[in-house]
Amino acid sequence: MVVKVGGTTPPPVVVPGPPADLLQLPILTLTTPDGQAVPLSDITLGWCVEEIQGLGSVPRTVTTAPRSRGGARLRNQRLEARTLILTVLLHGRTPAEFAQRWLLLEEMVCDTDVDRLAQLTITRPGQPSRTIDVYYVSGFDGEPGYGIVDDVLVLTLGCPDGLFRSAEPIRFAWAPEEPVDFFDGYPNLSGASVGGTQDITNPGQVDAWGAWTIRGPASGLTAAITTGGVTRQFTFTPVGGPLGDGEVATITSDPRAVIGPAGENWTSAINWSTGRLWPIPRGESRISMAATGGTPGKTRVAFEFYPRWRAA
Repeated sequence: MVVKVGGTTPPPVVVPGPPADLLQLPILTLTTPDGQAVPLSDITLGWCVEEIQGLGSVPRTVTTAPRSRGGARLRNQRLEARTLILTVLLHGRTPAEFAQRWLLLEEMVCDTDVDRLAQLTITRPGQPSRTIDVYYVSGFDGEPGYGIVDDVLVLTLGCPDGLFRSAEPIRFAWAPEEPVDFFDGYPNLSGASVGGTQDITNPGQVDAWGAWTIRGPASGLTAAITTGGVTRQFTFTPVGGPLGDGEVATITSDPRAVIGPAGENWTSAINWSTGRLWPIPRGESRISMAATGGTPGKTRVAFEFYPRWRAA
C-alpha cells in the first residue's frame, strides 16, 4: 500500500532588509544562471535599485467578438510575457573603483542566454518572496567611467513567463510502508493521507504545474487529481523495464518532459492516450499517487509545485 510519508508547506521566505517604515521599494535579489545571488538593494555594494517598473498584473491579449445585441463577448485571453525596467544607481569612491563595480555588475546581470535565464526575487516588507525568470535586454550600452565616480543605469529585463511564482515550492512525498504505527511520528497528518491521497491547497492566483520524482525500485506510477468532482490522471511506465534500486525518473509538466535515470528522453513512458499531465488549479484539490513494484524503505515518490501570481 502506498502511504504518504511527509508533506510540507514551507514558511514564507522573507529576505532581511531595512525596517518597513524606511523601505520605499521591494528588496530585489538577482540569481545568476550560475546560481550566484546578487543583492540589488544594498547600496554598500556600490549599486542600488532606485526604481522598478513592471511589477503590476501580468499583460494579457484578449480576443472578442461583437454581439448582435450590442457590445462584445470575450472569446479568449492569453497571459503574455512582461518587461521589467530597473533604475540602478551605481557609484564608487574613485574612478577605478567605479569602473570595477560597473564591470562586475555587467558581468552578473548580462550573463543570460536562451538556456541561461537568471531569476529575480522580489520581497516586500512582511510578505512572502516572489520570483520570476529574466534575461538581460539593454542598459549596459554605455562605457564604464562615463559618470566618473557615479552613474544611473536603466536596465531592461525580459520575462518569458509574465507570471511570478513563490520563491519556495510546496512539497509532498510518498513511499510504500507497512501502516503499523506509521503516524506516531507525524501527528499533523490525518487519516486522509492513508492510501497515497492528500488534500492540497494552491494559494496562488492561477493554475500551477507540478513535477514528480520517482526513485526506484518501481514498475509504474499512477497520479491523479480531483477538483470540483472532476478527476484527471496519467500513468507512467518506465521505458525498458522497472526502475532499479536507486534509479530516478523525473516528470515535469511545464515544460512537459519525462527524463530517465541517464538523462534520456522518456516521453513514451506516459500513456498519452489515456491521460495528460494535469495542472493544479487554485484553491483546494485532492491528489493521489499509486506506485507499483515498490520496496519499503527504498521506493519514494516526491511531488512539488510552485504557486503562481499575476503581480508582485
